[in-house]
Amino acid sequence: MKRVARSIVQAVTPSRIMLFGSGAREEMGPKSDIDLLVAIRDGDRREAMKCILRAIRHEEGQPLLDPYVVHEAQMVQWKDNESTVIPAVLREGRTLYAA
Repeated sequence: MKRVARSIVQAVTPSRIMLFGSGAREEMGPKSDIDLLVAIRDGDRREAMKCILRAIRHEEGQPLLDPYVVHEAQMVQWKDNESTVIPAVLREGRTLYAA
């Protein structure tokens, strides 16, 4: 995971990367993917997602990675909005990188 986080940092300079879902709860099964929240300060989220996917697609031997890109301001705005993944990420997520 450190190598994946490093690749993402080099690709988009995020403010933070958090592991969430079954990976954060240490409940991964053989078909589990790795859920990552990548917070960026500004810029186009779609472009950031493209850069992240290009950066991590060459990571051999890794389970399927599922990055979710948000602006840092959205994390604050949506921290109590249970219709988004943000509250769950903030409750149970593990920080892999923080700027």
